[in-house]
Amino acid sequence: DLKRKGYGSQLLRHLHQSFPPTMIFYTVLTRANQPALQFFLKHGATIVSEDELNNTLTIEFPSAPTY
Repeated sequence: DLKRKGYGSQLLRHLHQSFPPTMIFYTVLTRANQPALQFFLKHGATIVSEDELNNTLTIEFPSAPTY
């Protein structure tokens, strides 16, 4: 099991180090994937839209990372 070992945080850190600070990252996930949603929110992401029909959320990462 690879959960809760810091790999996701390392990946986010790598993204922020590899791209300009003005870059904005987006991802889409299902509302049922609460562990992923909590992970992204913990790292400063915000929900920017909700699709009730497909039961998905679009989230945005801040341009300045929160670790």
